[in-house]
Amino acid sequence: MALSKKSLQKKKERKRQSRNKTKKNILRLANTAYENWPIYKCWLPKLLWENGLGQVVVSRKNNLDEIVIGVYLLDVFCLGIKNCFMRRTNLYDYHIFLEKIEATCGEMMSVDAIYANTLIQESLLYAKNIGFKPHRDFINAKKVLRNIDVDTTLKFDFGRDGKPCYIQGPHDSPKDVHHIMTVLDRVTGSGNHEFLLEL
Repeated sequence: MALSKKSLQKKKERKRQSRNKTKKNILRLANTAYENWPIYKCWLPKLLWENGLGQVVVSRKNNLDEIVIGVYLLDVFCLGIKNCFMRRTNLYDYHIFLEKIEATCGEMMSVDAIYANTLIQESLLYAKNIGFKPHRDFINAKKVLRNIDVDTTLKFDFGRDGKPCYIQGPHDSPKDVHHIMTVLDRVTGSGNHEFLLEL
C-alpha cells in the first residue's frame, strides 16, 4: 500500500534528523581534544613481525572513565598504515573490543605509548618511501597520537628479508592488487620486492 503524503513527509523528516545526529556525533568525536586525555594502555600483536600484519591499539582515558582508542592496522612488510580508525567507548566495551582484536591478531602485548607511536610513524615513512600513502582515515585517527613523543633511537626492520613484500589481504580487490604491484615495480624495480597473491 502506498504511503500518504503526510507519512512520506514524516519518514523524510526522521531520516533527516538521523543524518544530522550522525553528523553531530562525528563532529564531536573529531573536535574533542583527546591529546589532553592521559594515555591509558597501548597494545600490539606479539607475532606482528612474523606475520607482517597486525593492529596496534593506542588508548586514552579521561577522569569520567571514557576511553578513546586509535586502531592502526600496520603492514610492516610493505604498505604501512593499511587501515585505521578511532572510536570513543567505555571500559566495559574497551575490554570486549580487545578480546575481538586478539581473536583476529593473536595474543597482544602491552607496550608504552612512545614505542607504539614510533612504530606507527616509522611504518608510515617506510611505506611512503616505497610510494604508498596511509589509509585515508589516518587524518582523524592520528589525533589519538598527538603529544606522544617519537624515540629516534628505536630501529625497526621493515620488509621481509630486506625487501618490501606485499601479501594480498582478503579485502584487497584486483584493482588494489594491480595498483600496489605497479607502484612496487616502478619504485623498487623488478626483483627488488616480493609478493604473495591469491590465485
